[in-house]
Amino acid sequence: MAKSKQDTAPSFKLRYASEVTVRVPEFHPLPSLRYLDAEALSTASKAKIDVGFFKSPCCERHVQAVIERGMVVGLEMALCSESTRLPPEAAAFVAAALKRAGQGGRKWKPVPVKEFLARPQQGVQGETNCITFTIFGRDIFCCRTDDGPISCVLVDPITVNRL
Repeated sequence: MAKSKQDTAPSFKLRYASEVTVRVPEFHPLPSLRYLDAEALSTASKAKIDVGFFKSPCCERHVQAVIERGMVVGLEMALCSESTRLPPEAAAFVAAALKRAGQGGRKWKPVPVKEFLARPQQGVQGETNCITFTIFGRDIFCCRTDDGPISCVLVDPITVNRL
């Protein structure tokens, strides 16, 4: 039987007052990317394109590529609507987990549009980090783009009422 994508998703454990399992959500590139006109975007002075999203039980964190003079110069990530402010000790834990989840901490370097569109998932995962973890019975979904601010949201549990 083939393993599902969730079975093969990377995860790791950090020791922080107690052991917490941190999961790295999968990035989902948009299927429409293959229909973009790479030639036209290569000549654009400025543009933003939606590249895909990280999915959590609460929301999708959409990622946009910022294009200037035919180069992808950075990525931006939309915030979830109900962002949560973390206490300083939790923020330190999240920063450490995001650093460990990162792809080697590379700094973003401008990439030609054609090259980026050929492998958007690789470019997004090089700069953008998202994690999900459970602590004290609450699921928390956090993301950061490059060295930008950390944005977290509490994932509300799904409850089913009996009929």
